[in-house]
Amino acid sequence: MIAARILGSAFRNIFADFGQTIRIFALPALILALIAGLAIWILISEPALHEGLVILPFGLGAIICALWPAVNFHRHVLMGERFGWVPRIHWRELLGYGLMMIPLGLAVLLASYAVLFVIGLFLNAMPLAEDPLIAVLLASLVLSTLTLTVGLRLFSLLPALAIGETLRGYSRAGQGSLATILLIALALGLVGSGYGILQIALAPHLIWALAPGPLAALYAMQLLVNLLSAIFGISLLTALYATYVQRPAA
Repeated sequence: MIAARILGSAFRNIFADFGQTIRIFALPALILALIAGLAIWILISEPALHEGLVILPFGLGAIICALWPAVNFHRHVLMGERFGWVPRIHWRELLGYGLMMIPLGLAVLLASYAVLFVIGLFLNAMPLAEDPLIAVLLASLVLSTLTLTVGLRLFSLLPALAIGETLRGYSRAGQGSLATILLIALALGLVGSGYGILQIALAPHLIWALAPGPLAALYAMQLLVNLLSAIFGISLLTALYATYVQRPAA
């Protein structure tokens, strides 16, 4: 099955040369954490300062730190480019990548609202469920699956910009990819739903985490989960692009 092969490729892209993966993401992630911490410290210590004066420059820095490893990871997998502990910033590719994310992100947002509207109409037309939690979970799964399908299809265009190519070739090559992407999105949606259910189930048992020490540990763990999820997402986009333009990983 193509979907399983693509998911397998996404994991292999990360771990096949794990040293490179660490080098690509370590410094940007560290700088991003410092930016976030410094911005929060300034906002707390200087309450009279207008938030926009802090959020705008620090937000721009955070965006650069997020796009920097994404572009480099695509280039490493698709072109075999190697990076040291201070990875090169490909400014032209990073700018094109970031600008293209704006219309793509808006398209995904509109698609999610459309799906949410249809789901709302469907739920209103249904008789009241005996267990509303099940209905909510199913609706959330449908919403996440369809939104992820649109998002993966659109955002998998981005690796082309990272390696200096046009979007036209992938747009043609990826025309038959929708069913495969839907299966991938369903698998990711199920994993996300399972993680959400686990968090809900564990919440009553984590009252002890309200203490500063455990709370900081849980926060750090959540940041790690978010980082790993982001790395996997970038790798998945790379695997989709590599599959549908028939460009094998270097």
